[in-house]
Amino acid sequence: DTVSSAENPGKPFRYLVDKNDRINARRGFALDGRKDIPLRTNGVLMRSEILHKLILLRLKRENLQAIKLPLESANNSPHVQVLASDNLSQCHHVVIFFNDSKARSGIIDMRSLLGCSGMTKGSVVALIHALNSQLADSKPGIILANPGQLYWWPEGNQSISTGSSNNLNLPSLVHYGRKFHAHLNSIPGHETAEEHLKSVMRDVVTAQIQTGAKLSVIAAGDGCEVVQRFFEAEENWAVWSEKLSAVIFCGPSGGSHCSSNAGWKAFISKVSYLTYPAITI
Repeated sequence: DTVSSAENPGKPFRYLVDKNDRINARRGFALDGRKDIPLRTNGVLMRSEILHKLILLRLKRENLQAIKLPLESANNSPHVQVLASDNLSQCHHVVIFFNDSKARSGIIDMRSLLGCSGMTKGSVVALIHALNSQLADSKPGIILANPGQLYWWPEGNQSISTGSSNNLNLPSLVHYGRKFHAHLNSIPGHETAEEHLKSVMRDVVTAQIQTGAKLSVIAAGDGCEVVQRFFEAEENWAVWSEKLSAVIFCGPSGGSHCSSNAGWKAFISKVSYLTYPAITI
């Protein structure tokens, strides 16, 4: 299904409707963020629905559950949510998806999402469904990291992307924007995409997967560089080298010739799969 204009159901949703970019930004935030906006999906007019929440709902139907990081965070305290399947402790293979730092959880390409390709091809829904369709004994565990939503929005009690923070409500259309305050808008232990990956590997992967389970990592956009820097660090490679079975880079990465870690360099040159430009799922 595709997202289309409620006023003109046969035409796609338009972000650019005014010469004032602030109005366009607020319109976009209404679709991607919190406010009500009419939109059509499968021909049904929907209100109070959010594009991102529609994707999260479909991922929930694929048995993905939200995990708050830092662990045991209160709902009104700074935290970021990652999604994980409920079989992590039983499966022998876990697939981790680490997205671009500018993308929301579960979204691969917003242009495809809003275009004729629709929600399925613009998100990870098709990928997760394919992984879940495998036979029970070979069905992998799934973890969706969330490096793109590390800005805490106190008024909304949720984490959002840095880009979305520029589109939050302001006193007037001529106000420039919001200032970042670390004590209000940062999430402890998740200040950067690199710190977020460390937390996911420590608090979700290490804490929940069984001994001997293998890992496959899919990285997209600038997440490729984050993943590469993580595994080529000697202290991390010593821990994860025996568990890591494959890495897929959906975007640019430095490649094996840029690494000083001999073990990672040998692994990435023989085992991982490099694709560029980013694939469409």
